[in-house]
Amino acid sequence: MRAGKVRVCFEGIAGCGKSTQVNLLAEALATEEIKPQVLTWPGGTEFGQAVHKLIVHGPSPSSLLARSLLLWADFAELTARYQGEQLLILERHPMYSTLARGVVEPDFDEDALYGLVDALWEHVLRPDVTFVLDVPARVAVERKRRQYEERRKMAPGAEREYEEQLERMRMAYLRLVRVFPEVVIIGGVGDPQDVHLEVRRLLEERIARQGR
Repeated sequence: MRAGKVRVCFEGIAGCGKSTQVNLLAEALATEEIKPQVLTWPGGTEFGQAVHKLIVHGPSPSSLLARSLLLWADFAELTARYQGEQLLILERHPMYSTLARGVVEPDFDEDALYGLVDALWEHVLRPDVTFVLDVPARVAVERKRRQYEERRKMAPGAEREYEEQLERMRMAYLRLVRVFPEVVIIGGVGDPQDVHLEVRRLLEERIARQGR
């Protein structure tokens, strides 16, 4: 990579392979001239961990808008110190997660959340390219089942509900490509190394266009 500052983001539903692809890209690029800085959100700072604890363990804000604002604040705190980095790899971004993951919330208001994104996106770090790793919800659930098999088991009814929620989020993620020109949908079902090679190819193409 020989372009200027590059911000790459990986997004998608739980179990789509974000962490795997972040690690593969970081390892592949670490041998090149610019070492990537990997940022994981939410919870990547002490403040972010406090926000995560508040939302997960309470007392959590009752409204989706209030929870979203806390998570945006967490992201702003995380990225503020890395604005000057040449190469950033982000695992998730509130601009996309707010819209895609909010669809399963009982008080989801699409207009309000798009208004939030419109108001805030100019004030936080924005990716140059975002790869949404697309996998069917049933595949994601199976991956999570294997990952957590020894630690917890989900009741059949709860697992079906979780799969339905993931599928709704997946559809919302796929719609992002209509709104955000930097979003690229990439299949995440195949071998992780094959997915990584496709990520590298598309990333090099995007950087080459930027350098013209």
